Amino acid sequence: MYNEKIFDLLNPESMLTESAGLPLHFQDKTFVAHGLYTFKCKSKENVNDLFNFGANIRFKVAHKLRHISSRSHSILTLTLESISLTDPVTTSI
Repeated sequence: MYNEKIFDLLNPESMLTESAGLPLHFQDKTFVAHGLYTFKCKSKENVNDLFNFGANIRFKVAHKLRHISSRSHSILTLTLESISLTDPVTTSI
């Protein structure tokens, strides 16, 4: 593995410590990062604002093949909740 560090781009303070990075472990056939921020969004504009905030914080450096490269990957996870008008129980999709 090369430089595996998990950062929460919606929590810039998580990148400021000397041992920056969130705890990561393998659980039930998937990787789990602990300490990620979660936000409730009421509109697509809220989602876009948070996405753009995180995108602007990503590390970007130049190298021989590209003028600017992020050299990283990002994951955006959306959980949609809906409420049935006929059945008041909240369901997650």
